[in-house]
Amino acid sequence: MNAYVRDELKFEDDLPYEILTGVAPWNYDTPNSYPSVAGRLASVMSQDPYLRVLVLGGLRDLACPIDGIHYSIDHLELDPAYRGNITYAEYEAGHMMYVNRPDLQKMQRDLAGFIQP
Repeated sequence: MNAYVRDELKFEDDLPYEILTGVAPWNYDTPNSYPSVAGRLASVMSQDPYLRVLVLGGLRDLACPIDGIHYSIDHLELDPAYRGNITYAEYEAGHMMYVNRPDLQKMQRDLAGFIQP
């Protein structure tokens, strides 16, 4: 982010860029770990062949990058037959896509289409 801001946007400042503030200290009982429900999701999807999942993600999101979500889903230990039960919907805004009216309207259409295919 710092390289983008300085090189592309030509913005100079010595203040540190912090993605998340006021949430430390994190504690997951294991050093260098992060929360993940990927294993549980794969397990539940394997037990219920009718379970469908809609993944909503923002293209401009530094807190929950859409590529990280794609990576996690792509690497689920899941029978290939169930991969078709996963649908993606992406939005121009970040993970709070509902604050951008066009994304909110798209999200409403995506949810309606997912619920009533």
